[in-house]
Amino acid sequence: MRKLLGIIFITLGALIILSMVDPQLHSRLEPLFLPVVLALVMLSAMITSKRIQLIPSLIFLGAVLWILRELDVIQFDSLWQFFWPSILILIGVRILFSRSPIIRVSNNVGVDVAFGGREQAFSEAKSTTITTMFGSNELDYRNAKFPDHVVELDIVTMFGSTEIRVGDDVRVIADGTPILGGFENKTNNQGDKVLKIKYTVMFGAIEIHR
Repeated sequence: MRKLLGIIFITLGALIILSMVDPQLHSRLEPLFLPVVLALVMLSAMITSKRIQLIPSLIFLGAVLWILRELDVIQFDSLWQFFWPSILILIGVRILFSRSPIIRVSNNVGVDVAFGGREQAFSEAKSTTITTMFGSNELDYRNAKFPDHVVELDIVTMFGSTEIRVGDDVRVIADGTPILGGFENKTNNQGDKVLKIKYTVMFGAIEIHR
C-alpha cells in the first residue's frame, strides 16, 4: 500500500512539475489530473483488498476511458463502443481472479455503496471490505458477535463518508492513510474483542465511535 501511495504522489508531482516547466503542456496535463488520480486510487484499492470488485473496477474503467479521450486516443462518440466490450472483459477478469464462493461466505462479505446511502446493523462481525464512493455508509457493530475475537476491515472511502459504531467491549486498531480526507477514532483501547481497520480515505471521512 505504501509503495502504491508513493507512486501516486510521484506521478502527481511529476505532472505538476511538467506543467510548470512548459505552460503549453499545462493546458494538456490539467484535464488528466482527476482521471489519473481516480485510476491510481481504484487500482490501489483493488490491490490492497486483493479482490476484483465491481464498483472500483467500473470507476477505474471510466477513468481509463476518460484519460484516453483527453489524449485523443478515442473520440467521445466512440466511448460507448469501447465501454461495453470493456465491461465484458472486467466481468471475465473478476470471474478468473475472484476468490471461491466458499471463502467469501465464511470470511468476507463486501459492503459497497456508490452514489447513495446505506445503514446496516450486524448480528455477527466478519472480516470484510467496505467501499464507499460518492455516498454514505453507516455500519453498526454494537450488538455484533465476534466469533473469531479478531475482525479485519479494509475500508476505502472516496468522496463520501463511512461511519462505524462498535460496542464498549471492542478495541479498535487502525492503520491507513488519509489523502485530503479525515479519519477519526473516538473509541478507547480497552476490550477483549479486536477490530483491525486498514483504510484509505480521499476527499472524504471515516469515523469510528461508540
